[in-house]
Amino acid sequence: MNNIILFIIIFYVLTVAALIFYYESKIKKMKSNILNPRSSLILKDILKLSIKGENINNATKKIELTIRKCFNFDYCTVYIMRDNKLRIAASNINLEQQQFIEDYINNLLLQLEYEAQIRTSKSVLSYPTAYERKVQYSYFIPLKIHNNIIGAIHIEDKSNKDMDKTAKEFFTIILENITVAFQNILYLEKLKMDGFKDGLTGAYNKRYYNMYMDKLANSTEKDNITIAMLDIDLFKRVNDTYGHEYGDYVLKKVYEIIRINLENSLVIRYGGEEFLIIFENLECGYVKEELEHLRSIFESTTFDDGKTKSNITVSIGIAQTGDIKDICNITACADKALYYSKEHGRNIVTLYKEI
Repeated sequence: MNNIILFIIIFYVLTVAALIFYYESKIKKMKSNILNPRSSLILKDILKLSIKGENINNATKKIELTIRKCFNFDYCTVYIMRDNKLRIAASNINLEQQQFIEDYINNLLLQLEYEAQIRTSKSVLSYPTAYERKVQYSYFIPLKIHNNIIGAIHIEDKSNKDMDKTAKEFFTIILENITVAFQNILYLEKLKMDGFKDGLTGAYNKRYYNMYMDKLANSTEKDNITIAMLDIDLFKRVNDTYGHEYGDYVLKKVYEIIRINLENSLVIRYGGEEFLIIFENLECGYVKEELEHLRSIFESTTFDDGKTKSNITVSIGIAQTGDIKDICNITACADKALYYSKEHGRNIVTLYKEI
């Protein structure tokens, strides 16, 4: 009997000692991750992004770089939810491959029903661009606030690595902080962008245009910029005939048609019935074709607000940076091309270089 009691006591002591050793080693690992200077800096840097009011582009680039370098991953892509779709905000993946991976990630998000996924393989994984980049490890993490997706992070590596439980716990802390930072940054961005939006149509306003042009004038990069100035023909007659309420409906509808048909452009309500449409790095001939198509859409559209119906046409003038000496004059050149369209019968698209 005494031997049994002694055995139980020894077994208990050894079990307690083993548990103490396990938890001490676990705490030691957590401390080494969380309390070492580098880990503290990671958390501080991420939290600073939202406190400093960092703009979304700089913030996502810093998050991408922090995750990739501090955790030794080969690839990291940060996404932001825009118009119900995850859009790449920062990535070190080749630009030509980004569209393929963006489409894949959006499909994956739906398949996983907004949950995270880790995929590993002893050879390369089988999804778009993974073979070319020799990816063996993929970790996709949606960033959620109250079950709403605000963004996502996709981490990839050329080796079939796996984090231990402690590293995963620390990584989870990092992700929680990134999510909070994201939420704050997006909220501050929304407040800022609200000041750059036209109250009636939702298009960008003249204030945003001025900021955009200042940035363009001071940029060292020589982007190919095309500006189109669109004017609703005889809009005063629309207001005088049908009233200002219907005129406001027409303005909102015009912006909606431009936005839907020219997704990759920047649309600004320049004043009254004039809209600026800005294209970056597109051939002028292609832009003219797109705007000719847009003009024909307006010509064939009936504007019906439920009480009044009418048809309108638009005139458009186009100028491109390659056709002028001073980029600050590009809008004035587009305006001259628009005036030419007006003077030659309206419902016309005119290139500045052709007048």
